[in-house]
Amino acid sequence: MFHHLSSPSKFLYEAQRVIVQSGAIILIEPSTSVMARIIYPNLFATEDYSLKFGSQSVLSEEWYSAKPNQALSYAAFKLERNRFANQFSGFGVPKLFHLPSGIRYLLSGGLNFRPLLGPRTMKLIRSIEKTTIGSAILRQLSLHWMIVIRRRVNRSMATTE
Repeated sequence: MFHHLSSPSKFLYEAQRVIVQSGAIILIEPSTSVMARIIYPNLFATEDYSLKFGSQSVLSEEWYSAKPNQALSYAAFKLERNRFANQFSGFGVPKLFHLPSGIRYLLSGGLNFRPLLGPRTMKLIRSIEKTTIGSAILRQLSLHWMIVIRRRVNRSMATTE
């Protein structure tokens, strides 16, 4: 849902405020793989997959977008990584993991379409995703990535037993 936020900084400030120490935010967001840049513009005509955010940072409080942008997580957590680290010092550096399920997602119909293959074939594809080689290859065709943003532990407040 991150790419649907009109003001990502407000979300991140609030998350930083309410998430317990050593807690985390886990987001599943559209990735920016080669396949994603081909597929998403054709599936979602209303969503912009360009990296045209203007001169303003997507993490600025003034930044506002009235429509979703598939590349928002890429801009916030990769392009603006240093700004994120300075602005949201309560969080550690975001970790991004490409998920190998892009082909399966497309063949399953995703969220909007009918499945193209039956359950047995989908189970076979899932078993390939679980192998080391299959996973490595399929990560290159990622449509989604998992973003893990951990809350820093405040050492001054941590107690030892």
